[in-house]
Amino acid sequence: SPGNASVGLPATIASINGNAVTSVEVNGSVITIKYNKKVTANATILMSATSPAGGGTIIWSCTGGSVLAKYRPSNCRK
Repeated sequence: SPGNASVGLPATIASINGNAVTSVEVNGSVITIKYNKKVTANATILMSATSPAGGGTIIWSCTGGSVLAKYRPSNCRK
């Protein structure tokens, strides 16, 4: 993914994986994490960054995606 390379991550999204994660992809201000069957196969969580007008602290949202609420950190549940 060109987005991954732009932030210093491997361009091949599947090369970023772990115990429950199959891939991580950066696309602009959105990071998509895809899980394996240990969580729910192919379920995703979207991490979105927004910056207030005029600068300031970046605000992260992690409520997007298809992973069930019980697998999300408490602040990422809808």
